[in-house]
Amino acid sequence: MPSPASSNRVLFAVIAAILGIVILGGTFAIGLQVGEYRSASRSFRRFREAGFPPEMIREMRPNRNERGLQRHGFGGEVLSVGEGTLTVLRRDGTERTIAIGSGTQVLSEEENVSLADITIGTHVVAIGKTDESDVIHAKVLMVPPAMEQ
Repeated sequence: MPSPASSNRVLFAVIAAILGIVILGGTFAIGLQVGEYRSASRSFRRFREAGFPPEMIREMRPNRNERGLQRHGFGGEVLSVGEGTLTVLRRDGTERTIAIGSGTQVLSEEENVSLADITIGTHVVAIGKTDESDVIHAKVLMVPPAMEQ
């Protein structure tokens, strides 16, 4: 028959093991959240520097419960302007289509810029959701200051 002292040691060891697992698991979970926050803060630094409002940046961040619905973005030089669409040439040489709707917000450092001011040769950055045909439906269209040649 085991002595009461050995039973207490076993109980103490089991409690210590469970407590250790809980502490390590909690530390790991907190570390993941801090890392995700820091990564997102660095990822969107350029948008903050470009003048995007904070509420727009929050919308661009993926919802942790809806990772498949993340917003995407890219920029480039406008090659053509169509009815509700822009075709953009990216730096890597690929062409992408941007769908523009009534809810698209146009942002620029210059005052009073609208969709009508976007012409061939204008540089833009689009943020929105990409559909299955790889067209981005722009929620925000940023027109950076004119680039010097």
